[in-house]
Amino acid sequence: MGLFAPRTFSQIMKDMLARLLASTPLTDVNFGSIWTTMLEAAAQEDDEQYFQMVEIIRGYSLDTISGTDLDSRASEFSIERKTASE
Repeated sequence: MGLFAPRTFSQIMKDMLARLLASTPLTDVNFGSIWTTMLEAAAQEDDEQYFQMVEIIRGYSLDTISGTDLDSRASEFSIERKTASE
């Protein structure tokens, strides 16, 4: 299985418009049309979901996590951060 590759808003919109045009008789997909506006709203939600998925991945990767998130992740393995000493 390949690596997770989040899609951008533009990619999502392009795919949605292509599918709409390929599977329906609709042709009015100009900027501001009802169909474009509806697809933009859906694409924006999809884009936000991709953002949240990336945040989840970052929150579980020990290479990218820090601060209290790192402490929380370490506590799952009964590991505590040592305090700094002089």
